[in-house]
Amino acid sequence: RRVHGDVRDTAPAARRDNALPAKRARAADGGGGFVVGSAVRVGNLAFEATSQDLYQHFRSAGILDVLMKVKPNGMNDGSAVVTFNSAQAAFLAIRDFQKSPLRGRRITLTPDK
Repeated sequence: RRVHGDVRDTAPAARRDNALPAKRARAADGGGGFVVGSAVRVGNLAFEATSQDLYQHFRSAGILDVLMKVKPNGMNDGSAVVTFNSAQAAFLAIRDFQKSPLRGRRITLTPDK
């Protein structure tokens, strides 16, 4: 089940494993497909950071979606996966936003596998 913003993936493991590359991204045309290489793992997030913070932070980079695991206390686990509208946009985001400050912490960006 997908929810815009904060997401809890409740799909059975078998279905996830048989899907196309597990990027969980929407196609650049908005068609619900997959864009390989367009997802970036964001680490070193402040536990209080929200998906809205990430949308705001990456708004100039072509952000499409944010996957963030939220704990019962309302805080994230320190990381998220951000999907961009193309692999090039993801590459540029890694280059341009690496170690940028977000809620008092310098975030790290790596390609999502």
